[in-house]
Amino acid sequence: MKNRLSLIFIVLALLISCLITGCQKSPAPKTQSPAPVPSPSTEQENKMETYSLTLYFSDEQAMFLVPETRIVKASKNADQIELLELAVMELIAGPEGTNLSPTFPDETRLLSIDVENGTAVVDFSEELKTKHWGGSAGEVMTLDSLANTLTEFDGIESVQILLEEEPIDSLLGHMDTSKPLIRDESMIK
Repeated sequence: MKNRLSLIFIVLALLISCLITGCQKSPAPKTQSPAPVPSPSTEQENKMETYSLTLYFSDEQAMFLVPETRIVKASKNADQIELLELAVMELIAGPEGTNLSPTFPDETRLLSIDVENGTAVVDFSEELKTKHWGGSAGEVMTLDSLANTLTEFDGIESVQILLEEEPIDSLLGHMDTSKPLIRDESMIK
């Protein structure tokens, strides 16, 4: 019985000791938080650069072209073709200014751009023609906005338009597009 009482006494002593000292888990050792890992979008942002493009859109009366500066992002050290593509896509997207009018139908798709001996050869989907609002002024605004925008680039002297990989004599019957278009400063306000 004495052994039993001693055993009970020892167990009680251990329990009391745990209660007094706090029989809690010891806190986990502090660890340093890992260095932030850049998210894919952050990594992509670091590979991008901003470029300034000068685009030409129609004024409200479709009489003149008005320059609009557009800041775009493209890969660092983007080549000229990539920047030409961006310029055309921004033209299709339309102006940001409220006093300017678009020069391309929204449905138009850029199919390709190439540069041959100073001429930007731009291939559009058929919607450039089939969805165009028409009129001689509309045709002039579309063609001159494209030519003036792309000749802003070094080494581009003219622009040849293709429709679904085919040359066309005229977009809407008012202007000759069988030959490359050149910059027309007289259209710029």
